[in-house]
Amino acid sequence: MTEVIHNPFEEMLAQHQKNTQPLNKPSEIKPLKAADNATLDDFIKMLVEICSKALKPWQAELNPDEGAVLKDDDKTLNNPVILYEVINRVPKLERKPRQLEDIVESTGPDGRHRFGRTWSQRFSCVIQFNIIASDYSTANKVMDTLEDTIFTYTGYFKSKGVAELIFKRHFTDKNYDRYRQWLSVRSLQYDIEIEKLTTVFDTTIEDISI
Repeated sequence: MTEVIHNPFEEMLAQHQKNTQPLNKPSEIKPLKAADNATLDDFIKMLVEICSKALKPWQAELNPDEGAVLKDDDKTLNNPVILYEVINRVPKLERKPRQLEDIVESTGPDGRHRFGRTWSQRFSCVIQFNIIASDYSTANKVMDTLEDTIFTYTGYFKSKGVAELIFKRHFTDKNYDRYRQWLSVRSLQYDIEIEKLTTVFDTTIEDISI
């Protein structure tokens, strides 16, 4: 049975959606976006939590700090580590955000409201995972487990707002040659598509202008 992972932001999001309503009539609203959306950081946080369970047999962990590196004197590892980096993040279709809808939000029990707009922009990203272990056998096992885990939970990631998640390639990254004198390194890349939603309220702009 697949374990359901608690998202600490769900209650906050549900309350926000309860207080927020489109200015348009429901029949006029077009399905321009999913119920949820996730940033790259959201995706990594979800993956770190899942990997903390999936990688237990190898006592490996995914470091959530983008671009983290091993120290030059780390010639041995007690436990395998997975480092990740963003190779690129570029707009997919729109060069700038597009407006999805006008909204009005209740600000209190006295009936006050504030008006704003929700903007959307899709991005195509390439994420690289570097698996580092003390020997090649462990590195291969951790790599296979990570790949299988991402595939198994692709549906979950999409339900939480990741638009697309596709395996890109397994390759030898020459940037990690300096570690290969003492350690074993495997590198995987994934294509990820995300949608960034930004809500801007008129009061926010006015507050900055004052």
